[in-house]
Amino acid sequence: MAFIAVPFIWLRLATFLIDATLTDHYFHGDGCHESTHRKKIPYEMSLHGETRVDNYYWLRDDKRENSDVLDYLRAENNYGRKIMASQQPLQDRILKEIVDRLPSQDHSVPYVKNGYRYQSRYESGNEYAAYYRQPASSSEEDAWTLLLDANQRASHSEFYTMGALHISPDNNVMALAEDFLSRRQYGIRFRNLHSGSWYPEVLTNASSSFAWETTHVPFITCKNILKRCCLIRSGVMSLARHKRTIS
Repeated sequence: MAFIAVPFIWLRLATFLIDATLTDHYFHGDGCHESTHRKKIPYEMSLHGETRVDNYYWLRDDKRENSDVLDYLRAENNYGRKIMASQQPLQDRILKEIVDRLPSQDHSVPYVKNGYRYQSRYESGNEYAAYYRQPASSSEEDAWTLLLDANQRASHSEFYTMGALHISPDNNVMALAEDFLSRRQYGIRFRNLHSGSWYPEVLTNASSSFAWETTHVPFITCKNILKRCCLIRSGVMSLARHKRTIS
């Protein structure tokens, strides 16, 4: 099963659209403002007998260590904040209106899957949901077990977003995709739902979506940024010792 923090995602999207709309108006309205100068360094790339020139290839910095690139990005960010300063009250007003329209407390409709009842809950003052389950044979008024509080997961990081959250077919292991860097490179982590402890293994550079295989032996399938498929056998033994990659 997959849980998605819809209200928070839409809040971020709306904020982004506000910034983009106001920036577009500011750049294309009366009096075009010049941003920081982007130098051109021709870089040829050849593939299938065709050659093209990318004047801005120098801006590629996968490790985020190039001082020229970082200085340029800082200058652009400073410029953006400067030209948008006069619009800040409007942005604050629109953002407040969006937030005021969201319920401070919101619980999803419980649903049953594979013998358990599941529910996500947003509590007042929290940006992320908490996820619960209970045996389907029990009453909804009975005690629920906390699977994950995303607010706790996010508390020690400047950025946090969740991908999919799925329970293994035997109901014993929870798998969770998380991004702490804002690069859409998720890590998939596993939690033993009997002991509450987390397995030490982490599948890095994964996508936000994955699925447990419904075979006689639980497997988990994910797609990493290299567009390959990973199969990991889950059991009492270490997850890492059963990992294999399929091209």
